[in-house]
Amino acid sequence: MVDEQTIGFHKGAVDTLMKEKHELSKILQIVEHYLNAHIEALKKEGIDIIEEYKQAAAQAQPSKEEQPSDLDDRIA
Repeated sequence: MVDEQTIGFHKGAVDTLMKEKHELSKILQIVEHYLNAHIEALKKEGIDIIEEYKQAAAQAQPSKEEQPSDLDDRIA
């Protein structure tokens, strides 16, 4: 039979981590809410921040010619 203390330890850890996951989810919902509020405020001012981020990301990515073709090239 498995040691009861070990089972209790793991059950306690799972319970604690599940509660932490739930709290993290709440924090993410709050952040998402404020993020959307700021995005909407910028849209009212005529600024499309999402499009700006997309353009910045596209400029930051190297072109196909600049990307190494395989792992050996990236390591060397």
